[in-house]
Amino acid sequence: MKAYKLKYENSESAMADFINKGIYINTNDGLVYGEGVCAVVAIGLITLTDGVYDNEGNEVTPPTYIDGYHYDVLSEIDFNFGDTEIFPKNPVHGFYGF
Repeated sequence: MKAYKLKYENSESAMADFINKGIYINTNDGLVYGEGVCAVVAIGLITLTDGVYDNEGNEVTPPTYIDGYHYDVLSEIDFNFGDTEIFPKNPVHGFYGF
């Protein structure tokens, strides 16, 4: 079993790559996991600094984000994600046991 941490420019480029690699398969019923894929988690944007808001909920300072749109994939088979695979020291998500 392999857990991948991935960073893409946006969710559209991630989905295109996942379909191209067989992570997701397009069916008449929608997208399903490809063979050997156990889970795909869309982490999305990761907050670097929280936004600041006044007492009325108005944004004073916007949040900042780490570059990229992030996903985690758990698979029984190996995939080559190339430069999209990352190795964070303090991940915001993890699969139990990985």
